[in-house]
Amino acid sequence: MLVNKERVDRFLDELQLDGLIATSRENTTYLTDFLAVNYILDQMKFDHFSSSGDNFLQTYGIYTKGSRPALVIPVSMFMSVPTDGGVLPEVFTYGRPFFMQTSKPDFDTLEEKAFFEHLDEPSRNFASAADALSGAVKEFMTGEEVGVDFSDLHPSSKAALEKKNRLRLKNAKGLFKVLRLVKSGEEVARLKASAEMNERALNRTFEAAKTGVSELELRRVYARSIVSEDGDFDTGHFIVGSGTKSGAPLGRANNRKLAKGSILKLDVTSKLRGYYADTGDTGIVGRPTKKQERVYEALGEAVRRSEELAVPGTRPSELHREVLKVWDKYAVERPPTGMGHGIGLEVHEYPVVSDPNSVFVPKGATIKDDLIDVPADAPLEEGMVLNLEAPYLMWGIGGIHLEHTVLLGKRKSRPLTKQERHLRLLS
Repeated sequence: MLVNKERVDRFLDELQLDGLIATSRENTTYLTDFLAVNYILDQMKFDHFSSSGDNFLQTYGIYTKGSRPALVIPVSMFMSVPTDGGVLPEVFTYGRPFFMQTSKPDFDTLEEKAFFEHLDEPSRNFASAADALSGAVKEFMTGEEVGVDFSDLHPSSKAALEKKNRLRLKNAKGLFKVLRLVKSGEEVARLKASAEMNERALNRTFEAAKTGVSELELRRVYARSIVSEDGDFDTGHFIVGSGTKSGAPLGRANNRKLAKGSILKLDVTSKLRGYYADTGDTGIVGRPTKKQERVYEALGEAVRRSEELAVPGTRPSELHREVLKVWDKYAVERPPTGMGHGIGLEVHEYPVVSDPNSVFVPKGATIKDDLIDVPADAPLEEGMVLNLEAPYLMWGIGGIHLEHTVLLGKRKSRPLTKQERHLRLLS
């Protein structure tokens, strides 16, 4: 299962909580294994979809020690639950399914038979989301102190928890971020598979890059590779820059064609089974200049040095400060950006490898809610997965980028997957 049970249970004990309720897509996925990050595309839907009268699509995950997780979803999404290959949660549904049905249905799949039986179970199928959430809490939660992320908690459901279930709800939005810092074994496996898929797509894109090929054509190569492996592709996550545009921070693909001497910078993100992969590298059409070679060599050493320093106990700001010395060694302008981030159900998670006084991590920034107050610059921990990157962005001249993904062990970090990096010479 996705949730890191040992870590979550320890925090529940320390904070004297009886359980957790997730309302966001990411946190619901984390607690229940149901891919809400994929299936719940938009919170606002027409009434007929949920049939709850709220015009608001609600999904919730419930976690208590010693029990299987519980999931609250619209009834018409019931058959989406068993398809993800994880631990099946206890499912509570609400609303009416929007399909017609014969009086004596004859099903040829187990999923349909289970769905048909579920519809006749009043203790698991409710009229509204508030009733379903209240029913799930009544069955699985014995105490009253509960952490809730509140991100997408509908007022009617909040009222039901407080009045019907008499729960004392604590804001746990920050707590969920801290819990998800250290990955479970299943999360690491999914992140690894996602990174491998993304790396193959990156390599195929560079292989297709040559004089006369447009940025849009390269994006199509990348997209076809991701989709062919059942991954999720988003045009906004294909960051490409050729020529001087490579020095811009967030370049989008257009009809610009590669020309002799052009820099091609790729920073690409995809998703597989709910978990993100983020990687990047740089190529040159023709022969690189001496400065381009020197900058790329500096970036490569910066990332290697980051991997050496990314060990439990090191603060992200300490890592950042030491790596800046590599830039100075090569007389390369220091980047104003951060040089790494966590990754998981979101592409950018804590920790953030940056100067603690930067725009990315303001001075004194904390991860704070009703339950915790943790410095954003807290020491790294075993089991974190980090994207370590070295971005060189010189707008008007060009940019160079490379990126690795690592898993933190007890004493050192190791590559999550094989990622060979070299300044690629393109046809």
